[in-house]
Amino acid sequence: MFRYRRAARALARPEAAHCTDEAQAVEAMGLQPRLVTGNPTNLKITYPEDLTLAAAIMSAQRHARQGL
Repeated sequence: MFRYRRAARALARPEAAHCTDEAQAVEAMGLQPRLVTGNPTNLKITYPEDLTLAAAIMSAQRHARQGL
């Protein structure tokens, strides 16, 4: 986690072209992003198979809300 302005400054630097994500760009400035505990069902969709897992999680959540 990092503040938006810090990430924007990091991404505006020429070195950011070689970074794979915002956290790496912030780290390239010599800073450390704050690590926070997340929710394991909050997935990052990177690969097509991630969509299958996301659909299964969403279906389970929907059924839980409906009491099924």
